[in-house]
Amino acid sequence: LTGFKEGTLGGLENLVHLQLPYNQLESLPEDLGSLPSLRTLFANNNRIARLPERCDGLTSLEVLHLHNNCLGALTTGISSLCSLEVLWASYNSIVELPPGLEHCTSLTEIKLSHNALDDLREPDRGILKLPGLTRLHIHRNRLLEVPDRESLHQESGVADIGDLT
Repeated sequence: LTGFKEGTLGGLENLVHLQLPYNQLESLPEDLGSLPSLRTLFANNNRIARLPERCDGLTSLEVLHLHNNCLGALTTGISSLCSLEVLWASYNSIVELPPGLEHCTSLTEIKLSHNALDDLREPDRGILKLPGLTRLHIHRNRLLEVPDRESLHQESGVADIGDLT
């Protein structure tokens, strides 16, 4: 699978799981945001370089797997995913986190290892204040300053921080 025709997802409002891993996708359909019942989206191991800007219709999305793609950024629309619990976006080229990600207060697990993040200052550091975050993996990035594991744990309350280098 290399792409989608326009309107491919139209009429699938009751779709709960969408699995698209191990294809040759370079992008996801623009009408992806029209799936209010979608709870899991597996789009890992593709060639996805960009995400649709409009995600606000994914009100039920809990699990988003985007690892092993070509993403340079996560769309700002991700910050509107109020039900999102798991975000895996490792093995991409992500340079910075989208503004507002700290508003995804249902997030419990974030995997961003093997990207190009060079900083965890504001606004990116806001993810450390997510109330339910229990697992954060940020190793193998370009962090100029690697946070001390103990202070990071105290600041965030995250139980599983993973390797930081």
